[in-house]
Amino acid sequence: SNMVNIPSIASLAGGFLSQVPLGSWSPSPNAPAAPPSSSQANYFSSAPSCPIDGPMSCHNTTVAPDSCCFIYPGGQLLQTQFWDTSPAVGPEDSWTLHGLWYVHV
Repeated sequence: SNMVNIPSIASLAGGFLSQVPLGSWSPSPNAPAAPPSSSQANYFSSAPSCPIDGPMSCHNTTVAPDSCCFIYPGGQLLQTQFWDTSPAVGPEDSWTLHGLWYVHV
């Protein structure tokens, strides 16, 4: 049929993106990558973030909506997603979300 589906879009995007350099282009594979420009370095400067050494378990008792301490009741969640246009197992016309792990301490 003529319907567009996620695997065909992913295959098309994967084929296109495999031809496009996503990092800093260097004329030689041994040459160091160029440092980020000031606009690249400041792009995420105002984005909210949490400290790397934040608590593994806590309860948000503040009125702040974006508090870093809000991991309740189970712990932190690590989500990993694989996009593979040629999977080793599984149907060729679908995709999966792989890996949802709780970190219990």
